[in-house]
Amino acid sequence: ITEFIALQGAGITPIAQELGKISVNQPDLAETLSHFISQENCREGMRKFLEQFENGILPNLANEIGAKNNLLIDVKALFDASEALWLWNKETFEEKIKDLILDYKIIAISNQIIHNANTFRNCITEWKNKLSLVKVSFETFKNDAGDRKQVLEILSSLVKGDSLLSDKKKVLFDELKAKKDSLISFFDDQLILFKKYTEKYTDGLSDSDLEELLHKLPPNLFFENRTAFEATIEQKIKEYKQSLAKVKLRSLWEEKTGSETPKIWSEKYEMPILCLMDEAKYNNAKLAFETINNNNPENKDIDSAIQFIETINFSFLNDKKQIEQAFYKNVIGDVSPILSDIDEVKKYLKDNLQGCHVYDWYPVPSNIKNLLKTLAESKYTTGGNKQVMNKIDAMNESDLKKYLKELVKNNMTVGIEIIKGN
Repeated sequence: ITEFIALQGAGITPIAQELGKISVNQPDLAETLSHFISQENCREGMRKFLEQFENGILPNLANEIGAKNNLLIDVKALFDASEALWLWNKETFEEKIKDLILDYKIIAISNQIIHNANTFRNCITEWKNKLSLVKVSFETFKNDAGDRKQVLEILSSLVKGDSLLSDKKKVLFDELKAKKDSLISFFDDQLILFKKYTEKYTDGLSDSDLEELLHKLPPNLFFENRTAFEATIEQKIKEYKQSLAKVKLRSLWEEKTGSETPKIWSEKYEMPILCLMDEAKYNNAKLAFETINNNNPENKDIDSAIQFIETINFSFLNDKKQIEQAFYKNVIGDVSPILSDIDEVKKYLKDNLQGCHVYDWYPVPSNIKNLLKTLAESKYTTGGNKQVMNKIDAMNESDLKKYLKELVKNNMTVGIEIIKGN
């Protein structure tokens, strides 16, 4: 029957005649064959064949990689519809089985390096995942890859979607088998590789810093070209250095003040912290505080801020009397004799200022000055002037005239009121 199907034309007549004689001599042959050639018998026949083919290497490999239940499916997938007739050619069939054996061998050796896979497609995916963890582009280091260069080139090509012919797969398997330990060492020693090819950017970073940085870098750097890799690494290391310096600065600030940032301290204590700094330190303090408040400060600003913060003793932040005196003097200012209740002033400002953080109350902006003047005038006309009246009543005539003359010299408003009163 196999010869009859395979010939399909030339030479078919003698075979057809022979089949006719067999069917005459065995009238039940057709029914027998219909029962014999069933799906289950075909599957069982394939299992028997695979168990004896090359000492059962394929079923053994299937068990090793966890593909036992998929073995016959993988065999069936070797032959698409257009190639179905190849099943009648033993040599072609065996070559395809050998291709599957090679795939399974590659999966088996790969599983000693990557996470376990049980199909060739999964194996490729796992290799892609493994290579994506390499934080140096292959183009950058391939000329120094030594005996790993060829296997990494093949794997890189494979995971990018390139198909491999049988001879190339054989090379891949041989390379994986020979370089298994070398590859394991390569993947375990990423810090050494990374330091070698990024040293011009990583000055000042310790090995522990670099280990942390490696975990923060994006995946798939292995597949980038050298130019793209250099650009990515330069930017990411810059960002990491900034984050390290920023953490150091904020840790120093928190250690000295018990707060995360100057803004948070100001909000907590309802006190613009800059008003507490003396004039000589104000400019440096403002730059330092704004750097601490900034989520993305420049490195040079961070360094300057650290130098400044290290020189300041912030114990005065715990002195309530000193803090309130500074608020009276620097925020309330000239109207402080009228606005003596500091808590009342703070509440008034918070109630009447929308979108203005306490930190920004100093230097005192014009809207706050106007609010303080309005509050002072209200307090003055509703009883705050009583203190003035009492003081005038306590003055003798000579002192009163002297004070009044001094007052009108520089206060035209008072002078005009006196003139109008006459």
